[in-house]
Amino acid sequence: MTLRAAALSLETSSYDSFAQFEKRLGFVLKAAEGTIDSDFFTRVGLRYINAVPFAPSEVKQWVNPALVSPLGEGTFGDVEEHWQRVRGPTTVGGYCFQHGLGTDPQAGRREYILDFDFYREDVTIPETLSIVRQLHDQEYAMFAWSLGDKAKEHLGPSTLKK
Repeated sequence: MTLRAAALSLETSSYDSFAQFEKRLGFVLKAAEGTIDSDFFTRVGLRYINAVPFAPSEVKQWVNPALVSPLGEGTFGDVEEHWQRVRGPTTVGGYCFQHGLGTDPQAGRREYILDFDFYREDVTIPETLSIVRQLHDQEYAMFAWSLGDKAKEHLGPSTLKK
């Protein structure tokens, strides 16, 4: 967690559930109310970055084929780099979805990265938790859509149900 007079950031590399994250965020917001020199945030965002093991022959099983068909079919041969960025509005605010090939520097293996950033601008402190919940719901729907059948099977129905 980072807390400054004009900003607050809560980052975690893992957690058991969104409810657990939401509770932690609520605690941080309560503590920040007296510290932050404002009654609103210029931007509230929720970002998830997921890495899926990458093998060209299996990528369409792990990631939605609509996103990776050329890679799975070998259209471009052995690809070193493949990235796409999609940005647009939502009913809550906006989103930026980036996806493509990356390399895990520690393991030295290629991965398919699914990077979701949902946000809203000009959010009052009292409405922040509600907005974060709505951002999470929209982000989760896009995450579930971006997965292939093998990833959904691996995660199991309890993880993918709302």
